[in-house]
Amino acid sequence: MTFLLHPFLGTIVTAPERGVENTLVSQGPWGGNIDVRDVCKGSKVIMNTYHDGGLLFFGDGHGSQGDSEYTGLADESAVDTIAKCDIIPQKTIPGVLRIEKPESIIQVDSAKNAGSMDRALNGAFIGMMQWLTEEYGMDSKEAYLHFTANSEIRINTYQFVGPSMYVVGVEFPKIGWDHTNEYFEEGEMCFWKCFSPFE
Repeated sequence: MTFLLHPFLGTIVTAPERGVENTLVSQGPWGGNIDVRDVCKGSKVIMNTYHDGGLLFFGDGHGSQGDSEYTGLADESAVDTIAKCDIIPQKTIPGVLRIEKPESIIQVDSAKNAGSMDRALNGAFIGMMQWLTEEYGMDSKEAYLHFTANSEIRINTYQFVGPSMYVVGVEFPKIGWDHTNEYFEEGEMCFWKCFSPFE
């Protein structure tokens, strides 16, 4: 059996505002064990932090993984990771995290964070609409129509290991969209951006 490798980090998390979370099963607005294959080289991961210094942790390296990690196991691997963090004060993002890839942006949510599978998917769409309208100036009606009619919009099922371990991402392409926000022009850079709502 052979398949292409696509290394990524299965767990990326900052310390929650209160309490202690087990990184094996944690999922929330601090990230968690989410097995999102787009947390990889060339992507920017945008997430909340709640403490000075961010207290960022990552692990659970994978060599590759299919949609949903259906059996609960993927190509578990050791990985060497280089990351750069920036703090953007007074900013909170919805869902679990956001990802910017060179060719698209992705809003991620999970059933553990949102309360159910359908709320996670709906939350990912709502978070994407907020992202497009608040940071890229897209009209909300235009975003809404994209979600229902644009064949390039993708729903990624990253993790589906029973109903409680369900992670989904709504992916919006940059191609073909006349955007003017310079944030999109940084696609060649590779670093993690961590938002802190309490700075």
